[in-house]
Amino acid sequence: MNSARLFSMSVALLTILLCLGAGQAGADVMIRERAVTMPTKMGDIEIAGIEDTVTIWLTHDRARRDMDDKSFIYDSKARLVYTLLHKSKTYTVFTPEGVEVTGQGKSPYGMLTEGLAAMRKPPALKVVETDSTMLCNGFLCRKYVLEENLDVPSVTGKTCADLWTTEEITLDLGLYRAIKSANARGLEYGGVEDSSMDRICGFPVLLLSVSTGTSDDYGTMTIEGREELLEFKEVETPAGHFDVPGDYKLQYGAASDK
Repeated sequence: MNSARLFSMSVALLTILLCLGAGQAGADVMIRERAVTMPTKMGDIEIAGIEDTVTIWLTHDRARRDMDDKSFIYDSKARLVYTLLHKSKTYTVFTPEGVEVTGQGKSPYGMLTEGLAAMRKPPALKVVETDSTMLCNGFLCRKYVLEENLDVPSVTGKTCADLWTTEEITLDLGLYRAIKSANARGLEYGGVEDSSMDRICGFPVLLLSVSTGTSDDYGTMTIEGREELLEFKEVETPAGHFDVPGDYKLQYGAASDK
């Protein structure tokens, strides 16, 4: 993994971790969000901006995240993460800790992977609650100031962010946190969260982040990000939406369309 990729992960990491709330919605829920990374430079390299819109579906024990030609499904009872590749009509299955599940059960190196996953911990996040409030996308929100240090091989930096949350949306966000962190090899940090998250109340509506740092390969760089809630509503989820389609074939290894 190159240094640019490692540094850009710090922008995504706050988004993965900042998924908090309380209460329980009775019906299925659909959440639509937009994430924007502004254009930037890394040394002499111009990096184009990125804008993604994702749709998240939550039911009692399953969650789904749809993005472009890929979807993730998390089954909290079975503790399995499915990655669906719609172009190739294939899928993979991993445990939250990153152990691949084949047709014969866990892969042979599963025990080693589980041991390594248990050693990984999310970076510590500094959280400061403020008295600032404002209306964000129609919701009354409170502001939190967040700070996270990034110190990985070849990259040193810091991410600072303003997070605006609302208590007008009540929801048990265990599934939301999990599906937000789902990737092609399970859940980020095996689904483990930093304890400082307990200090944040409410559902995230707007996140404004600035990451600055130094890379051995690219020098000094700055990345600005924005993530916002576009839509939140109770829905009747389409039948089978939390299941793997019957015509998709199981593949092995981390999911990747060629």
